[in-house]
Amino acid sequence: STEGRASERPRRSSVALLASAPPTSPRRRQVSVAEQDAVEQRPRTALLGPSAIGWLSLVIALPAALWVGSTGFLLVNPVVVVAILAGLVVAECYNLHVEFRRQGVSISATELVFVVALVEVGPTWTALTRALAVGAVCIAQRFSPAKVIANTAVAVVEVAVAFGVLQLLPVGEVTEPVTW
Repeated sequence: STEGRASERPRRSSVALLASAPPTSPRRRQVSVAEQDAVEQRPRTALLGPSAIGWLSLVIALPAALWVGSTGFLLVNPVVVVAILAGLVVAECYNLHVEFRRQGVSISATELVFVVALVEVGPTWTALTRALAVGAVCIAQRFSPAKVIANTAVAVVEVAVAFGVLQLLPVGEVTEPVTW
């Protein structure tokens, strides 16, 4: 009857499961693998440097600024212009980051102040105040000069695009719900 028990005895594993078990040789577990032909990868370099992109942004934004500026500065209360500038600076400084079901969304009040500025002071004042706000916030956040120029240029182009859309679409009075 002892013969039957010997066959029921568990076999020893070649892999140690306990920390107190004697160490095994790593050579026994290595698998030989054929060498991969490594393709030599060259590091990618940017076509244009940061300063070139900054200057290119200015070249793009200058015609947009001239087009928006051709409408002229409307006569508005300076307090309104300063309030809009302050609102744009605050909106540029603070963003709300919301995560919902592993999806991140960043919310900014910049567009709200931007639309109010277009309605209240017109495109020229909006472009000027938006450029000043973006430039000031970028400088305060210690961005590189090229990044400050590029971001400020984008702000001016955004105003020009909004102004262009308003010129192309029929717009009624702001107080009419149809225009909302």
